Amino acid sequence: MVSLMGPPAQFLRRSQKSNEYWDSQEQSLEMRELRFSGEDRGLYLGFLRRVLRWLPEERPTAEELAYDDFLMQEILSARSLVQLVHKSFESSK
Repeated sequence: MVSLMGPPAQFLRRSQKSNEYWDSQEQSLEMRELRFSGEDRGLYLGFLRRVLRWLPEERPTAEELAYDDFLMQEILSARSLVQLVHKSFESSK
């Protein structure tokens, strides 16, 4: 998580020894976003932001994640395609 999100800011602020382990060049997920490309970039990063939470109580359940737009996009695309083909078939009768 640290390699993607950088160190947890709230823990750094309250730790007196944090400067022994972290320098001032930490990178957040937002900064790393610039390295991603492709059509799914926004959905993928949104999914990562939901999954990668420092505080466990802020993390969604597995069921909630299963319905994330990033994971559901293929299913929704396939459903749309089936509906389109069905409409086309029905109109050609």
